Amino acid sequence: MHSRLAPLLLSLLLVLSACNKEPVIEANGESVTLAVLAPTEGLDGFKGRQAIKGMEWALSLYPLMDGGTGIDLMEVSVADEPAAVSEALRRLAADDKVLAVISLAGSNAMLAAAPLANRLEIPLLAASATNPEIVKGGSYVSQVIYDDSFQGAVAALFVRDDLLIKRVAVVSNPDNPYSRFLAGEFSRKFESIGGEIVEQVHLTGEAANYTRQFRGLHKKDPELIYMTVGTAKLMAVGVALNKLKWRPRLMGPDGALSSLVKQFPKRMKMFEGMLATDVYTRRVPLTRVGKEYSRVGRDVINQLDTFSVLGIEAMAIAARAVMACGEAAATRQCVAGQVRQTRDFSGILGRITIGEDGRAIRPLVINSIKNGAIVYRVRVY
Repeated sequence: MHSRLAPLLLSLLLVLSACNKEPVIEANGESVTLAVLAPTEGLDGFKGRQAIKGMEWALSLYPLMDGGTGIDLMEVSVADEPAAVSEALRRLAADDKVLAVISLAGSNAMLAAAPLANRLEIPLLAASATNPEIVKGGSYVSQVIYDDSFQGAVAALFVRDDLLIKRVAVVSNPDNPYSRFLAGEFSRKFESIGGEIVEQVHLTGEAANYTRQFRGLHKKDPELIYMTVGTAKLMAVGVALNKLKWRPRLMGPDGALSSLVKQFPKRMKMFEGMLATDVYTRRVPLTRVGKEYSRVGRDVINQLDTFSVLGIEAMAIAARAVMACGEAAATRQCVAGQVRQTRDFSGILGRITIGEDGRAIRPLVINSIKNGAIVYRVRVY
């Protein structure tokens, strides 16, 4: 486990004065420590690096919390795997300086880490893990992103009611709890509103040559393929479809388009028209907080994506909880409780509420690929 300290003095809760000027905040000499668990290497590392960028942009905008207290950010680079994330969390919980932890790990790792956080009584904010089970069994774990029950239902409704598509194939990895659960939620909702799942395609193990599997699927002529697999498998699916010269409509899960565009920009022709659910999109009016990022520079606005936005919002919610608990006097128990009292918090694209059950209620957008870039289709509240 590698860690480094960097000062992050964050507040997205500044109240503008009547003359539209920000109040001057004086440093009080106090600070608290928040830790961030994030993958930073390999394919999974993309989301961690982008989230950290978002936190750094927040730092450049807001140097102090409202009471003048600073936040030291302890950055912990860790593989997005259950054992690695759990061990890193155990070490952070033993460090009395750490007030709360934000995780960029996915659902699989968080399903293992969440019960541990509740036992060790350390607040854990899941910035990108969408499985609804992670917030159950205790009061110390909360989600910043929407969960898969909502995501799967919205995707199914969009495909059936907006695209008027009836026949769909679902591609998942049954060995992966996230992939399995989201595929199940989509399938149940889609069939309940008159859709037909023509085949469930299971892609287990490492990414491979899927040409044979998709040749067989082609004969069943689905109108759309809904996929809940990771970036490597999405690319392998694209390669297989390209070999078959088959261009069905495609739809993927949260963050899929951001990952593909960033990591494989020269191969996006294979995914032209692909749809995906997401938390962020361009060319949609930003909230007041979102507009504040124009102060950093147009380059920042142009670089915002799913994971940098989640990083910004998770840190903002954590900072709000710390302030509500008295900043330097805050305790872990208080911060965990205040996170679950988040109501109508201004995120980048819309308001975020975190209920007493730890679930986040927030807007969901559907994007697509057009000429190799991500474009907006629709927003759902």
